[in-house]
Amino acid sequence: MLKFFKSYLKLKSKEEDEKRKEMIIKIISSVSLLLAFFCFSINLINYLSSKNYSALSPFFTFLIVMLFVIIWCLAHKRFLKLSAWISVLSYLIPTAYFSLRWGIDLPQGLLLYCIVIMISGILLSSRGSFIITIIIGIYLMSLTYLQKIKLITPDLYWTKNYQVRLDDSLVISLSFLIIATLIWLYNTEINRSLKRARKSEKALKLQKENLEKTVAKRTKEIKIIQKEKIIALYQMAEFGQLSAGMFHDLANPLTAVSLNLEQIKTNSLNKNPDCLKQALVAANKMSDFMNNIKKQIQHEDKLETFNINQEIFDCIEILDYKARINKIEIKLLDKNKKIYLFGLKIKFNQVILNLISNAIDSYLDIDKEKKIIIIKTILNTNYLIIEVKDFGQGIKSKNQHKIFEPFFTTKMAKKKGIGIGLYSSLHIARHCFEGNLKLHGKWGKGTLAQFNISKKMIKNEK
Repeated sequence: MLKFFKSYLKLKSKEEDEKRKEMIIKIISSVSLLLAFFCFSINLINYLSSKNYSALSPFFTFLIVMLFVIIWCLAHKRFLKLSAWISVLSYLIPTAYFSLRWGIDLPQGLLLYCIVIMISGILLSSRGSFIITIIIGIYLMSLTYLQKIKLITPDLYWTKNYQVRLDDSLVISLSFLIIATLIWLYNTEINRSLKRARKSEKALKLQKENLEKTVAKRTKEIKIIQKEKIIALYQMAEFGQLSAGMFHDLANPLTAVSLNLEQIKTNSLNKNPDCLKQALVAANKMSDFMNNIKKQIQHEDKLETFNINQEIFDCIEILDYKARINKIEIKLLDKNKKIYLFGLKIKFNQVILNLISNAIDSYLDIDKEKKIIIIKTILNTNYLIIEVKDFGQGIKSKNQHKIFEPFFTTKMAKKKGIGIGLYSSLHIARHCFEGNLKLHGKWGKGTLAQFNISKKMIKNEK
């Protein structure tokens, strides 16, 4: 028996909407079959037991029973549209016959019309339900008019001292059962639709989250690719800046070599013994610069321990002749103080040479009796500060925000600079010494350059 019911209720449709429609048709046809079979049984009993039987013929109710069996079989074979229309007509045609034979106000007929409208709304569509309702309304009004003009005469025996029997109550109760079943189907479909909508909303939300993750992942990948491209471009730009910096940094020691050799040429070597020494020091610095450039290209920067005052003194020696011919005095305060750093010595030299050379250039074309550059070192809580102070030309207020920009220079008119010195010095201060480079200047009052080096890079202090 259980196996029979499972095969009876088994849905053969594959798509979700078709399964839903097949289930509804099978439920309606099953309940309707139960009602039709009950009516057939009562009619058959009354027909056999009563001599004056005037109700519906048992043969007619048997046809209705067979019609609902056919509807179920059609639904089982997946002829859903055909079975839906036959289901509606199987209620509409008998009910129309009941109204014609026993009057439009027959209670069972009115109940069946309600069932027809509800079934058409569930199995067909809302539009189908309205069309069926209009058809029923026109049919009932037409019957009323025909009864009024006496063209048809319904059998109204059930209105004349007719005593309601138990089977009438059972038929009405079964009609109510069909209405309740239809309401249950309607509510079930609404809940199922809401459930599907929530499921779709949840799936859509999940899809949106996955899409956002995919977009974020792809964006991250694009950023990595862009970063790699930017790094490659930066390396090319860095090589260009390195070339420009090389010419700038070689200019100072090359000038020193040239000036000292010129001094030797003009005077005898015996009269200027220091000139040869200074020219050799400058030549050695050029050699160091070239080695440093080679290491930068090959990424072989060498960290070493060095005395900052000794390096500053070497830089002063390189630029000594340039300072002397311009009558500039360079003072290194606390020259005997020994502070050792662990870092890139040649980079340190680049910064100091740039700062001293700029200080010397600030006095050019200035008629001043006393020209002095003061260099001193200061230790505070976080930094070792090397100050290079001049009292020369200073910095115009309009140029304050441009002084660290690459290729910006105030010496272009005099062809004495290419504008890469301070830019490269700032880069070295930040990336090689974990510090900074600051310039404080006022036009006509001089400039104070501060080279800040992180105290973490100090090896020891003596």
